[in-house]
Amino acid sequence: MKRIKSLVLSVLASSILLTVTNSTAFAEQIILNPDGSKPCIVYPLDPTSKLIADQKQNLAKMHMDAKLGKISGSYVNSSEKNFQDKYGSKKRALTLNSSKPNTQLMSLSVQATSSYSWNSISSLLQQSQINSYYCGPATAVEILGSKGVYISQNTAASSLGTTTNGTDWYNGSIYPMQATLNSYENGYWYITYGTNIDASTFQNDVVYDIDNGYGVAGDAWEVPGGPHLVGHPTNRTIFHWFAIDGYSNYGSTTHYADSVYGASSISWSGNVPQYSNLASTTIAQIVNGRGIIW
Repeated sequence: MKRIKSLVLSVLASSILLTVTNSTAFAEQIILNPDGSKPCIVYPLDPTSKLIADQKQNLAKMHMDAKLGKISGSYVNSSEKNFQDKYGSKKRALTLNSSKPNTQLMSLSVQATSSYSWNSISSLLQQSQINSYYCGPATAVEILGSKGVYISQNTAASSLGTTTNGTDWYNGSIYPMQATLNSYENGYWYITYGTNIDASTFQNDVVYDIDNGYGVAGDAWEVPGGPHLVGHPTNRTIFHWFAIDGYSNYGSTTHYADSVYGASSISWSGNVPQYSNLASTTIAQIVNGRGIIW
């Protein structure tokens, strides 16, 4: 137990492209993965946020069931509209942008319970992070830009509280990525899902957000020997924010943008594609221990 506590205290609640060695974790409970590789720290949610999160998770499950033809879409459509009207962004979503390269996915207008097996937000455009610890700001800028909200990475960093240690998943009082996206989009759409990630729930959440026109912020925790995002060195621990912009095969494959591409401050950036696809089960493993803002 002493070794586990020592390991937890050695891991920041922030994401950065370096191994982290000092900080205090703000946690309610520690859950060890079966393989012991990553301690999953359960962070608190206030009652209002938990209520919204529970509603949205239920809708995401119904949304997927309707896409697969398991239930009628009429009730789901009505429930989703009510949720969108109450909590959704007040900013208009952008749906088409032909300048986005190599997505291998077409952009569809929002189809609340459509049978489409794939969808993407083509207005979510990759940005190279301007320094080694700005993956969080770059991710926020990418997601906000897809909603027609344009800010600089430095402005995003200020809102996120980004330091040379990166951008927190949870900072002891708030979830900075969630707070920033909701603030700039003038809504309450974005909630947290973490830190003990179930692959099926992850898949439902991604499909739900993409179908409703919202990008998803993933917070990767990559460990040596474990799965990594495409092009990331597999022999090191990496914490990294990235933007999810689409899916295929009913969400079994996730499409994402990686701000490491084109980042001159990162020595291995040349190995990282601008956009990539990975199995959703793999990405669920990668974000396990942190989570997604969706």
